[in-house]
Amino acid sequence: MVSKIYKCHVCGSSKIVKNGHTRKGSVRYLCKDCHVTRVLEPDETYSDKQKELVIKTYQERASLRGVGRIFDISHQTVLNWVKKN
Repeated sequence: MVSKIYKCHVCGSSKIVKNGHTRKGSVRYLCKDCHVTRVLEPDETYSDKQKELVIKTYQERASLRGVGRIFDISHQTVLNWVKKN
C-alpha cells in the first residue's frame, strides 16, 4: 500500500489532518502549524468553451447567482470570469 504525504501549501509543514468536506464533496485539510484550511487536490478545472458559455449566459441578462445555479458553479467564480473578459 502506497500512502501520500501531503505538505501545507503555505508553510510547508507535514502536520496535516482531515477537516471535513466542501459542498462539492472534496476533502478539506487543516494545517496544525499555520491553521490554514485547504483542499489539497482540487478536482475540477473548467474548459475555455465552458467559461465562454457561462460568460455569454451572463451577458444575456441572467443574474450572477442564477448563472451559478444553472451551471453549478460558485457565483464568485462566475464574477471572476466576467471581470477578466
